[in-house]
Amino acid sequence: MNRVLRAGVFVFVLAAPPALTSAQARSLCDGDFERTAGGWVATPRCQEYEAAKVAREMHQHLTDITSSPRDVTPDEFCRGNNDIRVSTFCAAYKD
Repeated sequence: MNRVLRAGVFVFVLAAPPALTSAQARSLCDGDFERTAGGWVATPRCQEYEAAKVAREMHQHLTDITSSPRDVTPDEFCRGNNDIRVSTFCAAYKD
């Protein structure tokens, strides 16, 4: 009986969900806002993530260094882009 109990505990330990890795523990973004202990806060990281998501929808790749025809710099991406989802990100690149 003791062997069965040990085997059951061993299987349970192997089947238990692992601890959060750093990738799973990353913060949650919703648009320009990041979930913090105090609520939702606008962060540059989430703004950049949202801009990259919008760029992908437009079949572009947002990057600082262009190396392919799909690559666009933030300045090129924001010029003439009136999408409200990236208005905060693009504010620094517009006149």
